[in-house]
Amino acid sequence: MMDDTSLLIPYGVERWSADYIAPAAPGGTPACRVPHVLIEPARREALRLYDGPYDFIEAPPLQDLADPAAQLEYLRAYSDRHCSLWGKFQKLFVARYFAFVSDEIERSRRALEDRVAAFEGLYHYRDWLFSALRPLPQAHLCLSDGGPPPVRVDFAFWTGAAVLAVDLVGVETAGPAQVERAGRLLDAGVERVALSHAALRSGDLADHLPPALLGFWEHDPVPCGPFVPGMLASADFG
Repeated sequence: MMDDTSLLIPYGVERWSADYIAPAAPGGTPACRVPHVLIEPARREALRLYDGPYDFIEAPPLQDLADPAAQLEYLRAYSDRHCSLWGKFQKLFVARYFAFVSDEIERSRRALEDRVAAFEGLYHYRDWLFSALRPLPQAHLCLSDGGPPPVRVDFAFWTGAAVLAVDLVGVETAGPAQVERAGRLLDAGVERVALSHAALRSGDLADHLPPALLGFWEHDPVPCGPFVPGMLASADFG
């Protein structure tokens, strides 16, 4: 659901229903009854792991939140829960993506330690884990107002400039419906990456990710954690 100022991306549901969107008040934004993010394209800011809102089922145990690795695992489990119940390849992508994020930070440790040195202990190099772009599992992209239903993609990312869609594909030949769907995404300016199951199973995921998802820390001068003050208070714990 997009207007001149906002982009609403519902996620975490396999099938779309018009009932998920409540009509907007005059001059307002439609209310969404399923997990979602609201993007302001004019700000040109990527949606990163530290960006909410998160509809946490329960509050994270506060004693575990001091460790960036534990925080990252909490967000991985959150993404996993919003995959399809039977979506083994979606869940595999989540596992591989979060492993990639961790590996990327370790590969860049020396450069990141040089960065944090100027802050005299305020940050740790692993705080840049959460600068990775946030995956939205089972995302529904409304490509036109009053037109066909939203297009569901396995994962959506907001790069700060455009929506990036990642679809996990097998060896089957694409039929007319899949071709039409890909065409709708292309016409709407959505970059679509088709990631094969075979590529997902083998090798380093970084070899198959588009450039927009790589080197994520380079474009974020100051790190930020996912559980900043006020985030837990504003989260929906069900």
